[in-house]
Amino acid sequence: MNGLFVQRSEKPLKQLADKYPHLFEDLILIFNGKRVENHYESDILLVLYPLPKLPVLICYWKPEDGMESDLHLFFDSSADMNANLNIVYGVAAGIVSMFEKISMKHGAGLAS
Repeated sequence: MNGLFVQRSEKPLKQLADKYPHLFEDLILIFNGKRVENHYESDILLVLYPLPKLPVLICYWKPEDGMESDLHLFFDSSADMNANLNIVYGVAAGIVSMFEKISMKHGAGLAS
């Protein structure tokens, strides 16, 4: 199921972050994301709590020196104790869908 997770969650979220990096970070903060330090050396490193016991660590590295950007979502070891795999996948896909819809409105606002 990891391949599906990457295709439906990480890749679209990365595309959104590439297109609107400031909006991407703002969206995570608006939805109560918390900054994290001392985990990974990424450009954007925030924990989002879509469910109280299901934190999602979002790591985004901006493109640099000819290397393309990268984004990964991480769940802590308690994720499988607090939610089954379908819920974890559904939550991640739901966040992506919500962020995409907001970014479409943002993009339409930029075009005017």
